[in-house]
Amino acid sequence: MKRVTSLACGLVLLLVSVPLPASALPPFLELFRADPFRNPAVDGCGTCHVAPGGGGPRNEFGQAFAANQMEFTPLLRAAYPDRFSFTSTPLGDGGVALFTDPDNRAVVVEVGDQQYLLDLVARGVPGLEAATLAAPSTSVPVAEASSTSPVDPVTAEGAFFGSRIVNLPNGKGLDRGNVEFLIGHRFSQPLFTSSSPAGLFGLDSSATVTFGAQVGLTDWLSVSAMRSNLDRTIEVASALQISRQDDRGPAPLSTQFRIGVEGRDNLRERFAPFMQFVAARSFGDRFSLAVAPGVAFNTFNEDTFFPADLLFDEDHDYTASIGLGAGLRVLPTVSVVAEYVPRVAGFKGELFDRPAVSVGIQKATFRHTFEFVISTARPLTTAQYMVNGTDTFKVGFNIYRRLR
Repeated sequence: MKRVTSLACGLVLLLVSVPLPASALPPFLELFRADPFRNPAVDGCGTCHVAPGGGGPRNEFGQAFAANQMEFTPLLRAAYPDRFSFTSTPLGDGGVALFTDPDNRAVVVEVGDQQYLLDLVARGVPGLEAATLAAPSTSVPVAEASSTSPVDPVTAEGAFFGSRIVNLPNGKGLDRGNVEFLIGHRFSQPLFTSSSPAGLFGLDSSATVTFGAQVGLTDWLSVSAMRSNLDRTIEVASALQISRQDDRGPAPLSTQFRIGVEGRDNLRERFAPFMQFVAARSFGDRFSLAVAPGVAFNTFNEDTFFPADLLFDEDHDYTASIGLGAGLRVLPTVSVVAEYVPRVAGFKGELFDRPAVSVGIQKATFRHTFEFVISTARPLTTAQYMVNGTDTFKVGFNIYRRLR
């Protein structure tokens, strides 16, 4: 009998000590996947948690779900149109009817900045309390959550949208299988000149155009490639996500290490390897800061035709810079961002010894960000914007599109 008891205790201890696989999740993710209104583009632990890998604090949707007794109700679906797909019909009084009940027994009516659950069977509104979802610490009206345009929570965490501030990376990683495309333009004509109005403030001029893509190989490692028509430069790089910000956990910052190389004439000459460390901190969803020190090698062109008095510290063949960035979210889907990239050591450029200064306005929709840019730097590739600043501002734009 003692042997049987000991064996049973050993089995219990063994089962307790063996970690559950990642797929052994609570049934909530499966419940979400089975919801008939679920947005098929949303999946994984990041649906409810701040950390895409799960665990730790819940995001806004996860908190609302927990406060709603772990149930997906018509009001909860209506409050989070980025998580659910449903039809809506405008009403004559300026309101909107949201059809979020799979049984068609109720409809959510949105009037102004308020939402109400209309019981179609009882033909009434079952109490004003039905129009409010309780959060863990405060009561959050449904209308407050639904007043924002649908934005991918990963793309729009903090005040930085997309993967860049303007030129600098903002420290966000890509989960496994995620893909983001980038298109960047920097026009050549200065913004503030007497001829600027006639030239549509630079939009009539030629442009530095860059296309790129970034792919998540794992939740912590991504690779990227981009090509610029400026000297037909190609950059290839990889980014290791060291940490993701978790205010309740061991990582108060998002940190990332990037390494790569770029080459002129379609990666045939003037190879410039670079390393860059990125640390970013968001304060709620309103304000974000980032610092990105880096060093690029082989940045001085020995075949340059510029005279020595137009070359700055040409006795060095590397450039070290410190990138500083900040962002302020002024509307739920609009942020104002700025960055400053001074060169602190090594070769400091041709023609101008100026830091790169950029300001942008980012507008985000679901997985798509458009950024209007004013910058003193024309290049978008890493080794080039570390070196090249000018003395005039020029207009441009960035477009980010995350596919998954």
